[in-house]
Amino acid sequence: MSTSKNPRKRLSELVRGFIDEQADEGEGDADNIPAPPVLAPIANRMGEVAIATIHRDREELERQRKDFERDRADLVLVREQHEQLRQDVERARLDGRLAVELDPALIDDSPYRDRADWGFEGESFERLVRTIGQEGQLVPIAVRRKPNDPERYEIIWGHRRVRACRRLGIKIRTVVREVDTRSLALLMDLENTQREDLSTIERARKYRKLIEDGVFGTQNELAAHFQMSEGHASKLLLVAGLPDTIIQALGDPGRVSYRQWLRLANGLKSLDALKAAEAVAESVAGGPASFDVRINAFIEAAQGAPKPRDSQVLREEEGGIIGAAKRSRKGRVTLELESAIDPAFLDFLLERVGPLYAEFVRDKDGIRA
Repeated sequence: MSTSKNPRKRLSELVRGFIDEQADEGEGDADNIPAPPVLAPIANRMGEVAIATIHRDREELERQRKDFERDRADLVLVREQHEQLRQDVERARLDGRLAVELDPALIDDSPYRDRADWGFEGESFERLVRTIGQEGQLVPIAVRRKPNDPERYEIIWGHRRVRACRRLGIKIRTVVREVDTRSLALLMDLENTQREDLSTIERARKYRKLIEDGVFGTQNELAAHFQMSEGHASKLLLVAGLPDTIIQALGDPGRVSYRQWLRLANGLKSLDALKAAEAVAESVAGGPASFDVRINAFIEAAQGAPKPRDSQVLREEEGGIIGAAKRSRKGRVTLELESAIDPAFLDFLLERVGPLYAEFVRDKDGIRA
């Protein structure tokens, strides 16, 4: 048997051998079997197709291996950059040698910042302004030079400190790093995992912005870059699509849990549920309704009539929210009234609970009879 390593030649030999064996054993009509020279082009073509397929598969596997190695190397590099940046910031905090002072007019917000506008309002932000005004900026921010304008800078992290310094009219202590947009997004994400006050909706909208601007071509590519599952990335992008009117009407979106955001996003896929939620947003806008009442009202609108264990929003005749009734798993009902409700209403209500229940029992017994 030949030991040739040429696949086409080997296949041709096998075909000739089979024909010779058939002729020798008398199991076929040798006159009707094509001569080897006739089958040789067919065998050669089959060999070419097989070899081309093998080469193509091998090239694809090699390409995938190289892509994986490159992505892994990129992640290791970014993590090293992040750790180096943190060390630089720490050294800058301790001795100030690495930090430079920049005019806030030269620094722009990142288009991929995860801090929403409400992060620059409220008592927490005012407290930051007072602290920097009294004690100075203790921890520098991190920036990069803008790719399209090297005379200006883009924030990697430290958006609130920049806003505070702008209000105070002082220069900003800064560590300048050179990173590309993907690395900037990952550095920002790594830094923010150490912050407890960053909300789900802020992260979700940052991820959506990265895809909309083409920084990542697909949500799967984004998921791989940030080391999250494709399913989790899909859910966050679904949450990012919630209307601004609903997010703003919640009053404090930072208090909404991941599960609550997901319930809202899944429930508001239908047009009817979305219209119901927009009606809730209009009724609570600028009103005194508490956060718990607002979120329960939106979830009720998103998911339709509440189940026995759910909360029921209480409304006045004009549609305004006055409170909520909550039913526990054991059937216990708790009534909550908005703080703006006249306290005398509770006395009014309590005086009538007994008679109302007696009337309910009489009507129920009458129906049975």
